[in-house]
Amino acid sequence: LPVPKPRADSEVQLELASSSWLLVVDPDGLAAGILPPGVPVNQIPLTLITDYTQEPQKVYMLDLQEDTYQVYFLGKETGDFHLTGRGSSRGTLVENIAIEGDSEPGQILRSEMDVDLDADGKLAGISVTDPEQVDEITGVNIFVQQYVLNLINDGKFHFPADLVAGALFSPPPSPPGAPPPTSTR
Repeated sequence: LPVPKPRADSEVQLELASSSWLLVVDPDGLAAGILPPGVPVNQIPLTLITDYTQEPQKVYMLDLQEDTYQVYFLGKETGDFHLTGRGSSRGTLVENIAIEGDSEPGQILRSEMDVDLDADGKLAGISVTDPEQVDEITGVNIFVQQYVLNLINDGKFHFPADLVAGALFSPPPSPPGAPPPTSTR
């Protein structure tokens, strides 16, 4: 039997109130958050997310790596967005971060969040850059069946409000006659 991993000493909590979806990509290329048109993705171990119907959208990471994370703001409508973040270690605040900006439908903005850990692996600091417009989400492979995207776009399917998507790194087999899965990079 697998041995449970002990609770992390550090965490980063991100909350986005906005006209955008939030997607975080860790240094290993795993993602957590929401992809257009409202598809929850949670590949990062020990990470919790809210679904697309919740406001503010939340991504809580409990197993941190010392490195750079990519933070994407994926425009769903014209308007403002406001990201707040809280980094803590053993319940003690280490750092707060905040970003504000504007988004438009289909726009992709990217920030970089640097996570610093001390010699014991506890959070020592976090910092985030101002968002810059990019052409695509890079460094991640997320597979979503095209027919699922079509159902969501047509308003025929939605994920329950209390759903937290699980970490699946490879797509399930396609049903007979279904188109192959779509990879978003």
